[in-house]
Amino acid sequence: MNESMQEDSVLLAVHQGVVHRCARRSDGTVDLVAPAGTVPSRDFERIEDGSFVQRISESLPEALFTLRIRGIEHPDPLLGYLAPDPQTMIVQVRHQVWPGRQEEDLLRFPQPIPQDDDAAEPSISSIVTDLSVSVVAAAPTGWQRISIECHAMGDQVTLRSRVTLDDDAVHEWSPPAMVGQWFHRLRLVSYRPSLGAWFTAKYELKRGAPATVEFGDEFPEDGDAHDCFSDLWTLPRHARAIPAAMAQGALRAYEQSASTDRQNLGNETAPQDKPYTLLARLFDGFTNNDRPYVYRPAIAESEKDAILSFLDNGRVVLSSRGYTADLLHPERESLVPMAFLTDGRWVWPAAVAYYLRQHGIALAPDFVQHIRSSGYRPPKSVPRFALDRASAMAMGRPEPEAVPWEDYDRAAYALADMASRFRVSKRHYGIGRVKDQAWCMVRAGDRWAAFWYSETEDRREMEHVFDTVGQAATYIMGQLWQNYPSLQRDSDELLETYEVLDVPIPPSPPLENFEQFRYVKVSDLDVEQFGPPTSNLVYVPGTTVEQIVPVLHGDDSPRRLRLTGEWTVVSCVTQDGETRPGGVQAYILPQATGDYLHWGQIVELSAADGS
Repeated sequence: MNESMQEDSVLLAVHQGVVHRCARRSDGTVDLVAPAGTVPSRDFERIEDGSFVQRISESLPEALFTLRIRGIEHPDPLLGYLAPDPQTMIVQVRHQVWPGRQEEDLLRFPQPIPQDDDAAEPSISSIVTDLSVSVVAAAPTGWQRISIECHAMGDQVTLRSRVTLDDDAVHEWSPPAMVGQWFHRLRLVSYRPSLGAWFTAKYELKRGAPATVEFGDEFPEDGDAHDCFSDLWTLPRHARAIPAAMAQGALRAYEQSASTDRQNLGNETAPQDKPYTLLARLFDGFTNNDRPYVYRPAIAESEKDAILSFLDNGRVVLSSRGYTADLLHPERESLVPMAFLTDGRWVWPAAVAYYLRQHGIALAPDFVQHIRSSGYRPPKSVPRFALDRASAMAMGRPEPEAVPWEDYDRAAYALADMASRFRVSKRHYGIGRVKDQAWCMVRAGDRWAAFWYSETEDRREMEHVFDTVGQAATYIMGQLWQNYPSLQRDSDELLETYEVLDVPIPPSPPLENFEQFRYVKVSDLDVEQFGPPTSNLVYVPGTTVEQIVPVLHGDDSPRRLRLTGEWTVVSCVTQDGETRPGGVQAYILPQATGDYLHWGQIVELSAADGS
């Protein structure tokens, strides 16, 4: 289950029938490097070191695997290599890499296949012929006989090849990586749902004679537990066709994964890479006459309907009323629906279901694994981030995130505004970050998590995860409304500008001319107002016109006023100006002073009265 590369292995991809060196990226893509000496297509771009690279979804290559060659140093895996002497031993070890596989996907034990659920015995003669063509094309000069022994189970395939030369000397040989790919194809295609697949294949080719292949179904005594599990996951069998040792190995691997998962319960999870979406490939490639081909294990009838249900019930992200050509129809009639669907992690064309239903074309194995791990059930909802990413992938466009983040800005504004109106301290809510003793809303992959956080116990309480930031903000606002009496600001707590609900009314100068905002309670307070009674900004008595922030327009002569009774007002001070120092005490009232004069809550004083 561990797909990490060993130091002496190289990552390769088979795409459109060509083996490429490649580099895997954290965003779900791989960079394919065009083989040296070839003329790359226009899809490849030249980079600084002179090589040509094409970036594609890591699910689009027919195969993605690491290759390690024991017995020789630094061989070119794209080319064959003959051992220098009969004593040198060479073994190729290939390890499959599964796009999109996550550890939690493997916490579901593989389901066996019903006994009577089987496919017709597949024809493999054409694959053996193509394998021989690949072997002969790379065979060492002077070869007379080539024998290749392949051992395969789970994610691992090993090859040991021997070449008899015209002097009867037998040398071991490392064939090109494409030869190993043909054995991988051979095993997938020869799989039968109720019987599984072979564990060993012995291939022999003599000059001037047809190739022979013998398959062995005996379970290897040294079978790795994780390979047992993976083999049953990729190529499920009927229970009677599972060797006892294989079942025991799979159970040990499952037990180990489940035990590790239990041990990690309650532990802080490591930060995850940014989520990405994989594109399910329709075919593995095309022949020279543009006919599609696939090398995939058959889908058991017992799970075919479940897979089709999954495919049909994804969220549509792109659709068209028209139809495109059926590439397997004799006359290529336009019968295939044009649409793309997603479950948030994968996006697939509607044609995938069409070709499975009409022609029995199996899905790509990595996509089938994903569907099995989901229990054949698409999610009830898909996050906005994932929908937008899937839509962009379906249209071949870069991933957009502007629209979801615009949603974030609106949700953050609404949440902060609601908290301000209920005088909830900003200490008790966190937007986009985690705070102690606060209701927090943070992004969790493609979704949004909302919870109460206690730093002392490092614990999240009442946590819920939502598909959209608006849903998360609504949940937090509900919690603030329910608990606001215990979340109030301190009496001397400074406010951010956005928390000030009572702002200066023109012609008073705008809020950005002031600072150190806080709500205070006052009673029978004398103040000075500069400007007409249509404004709501006042200063402490004794303030001069030279000290104030200038009124925008109109008369700025002062008037002495008294706020009678008890009041809650915004206290602030002026900021430094170009020609005046700041720090002058001011107050912002909820409404214009003229309204309060009319209601008798403010009285106008003479200079003598206010002294």
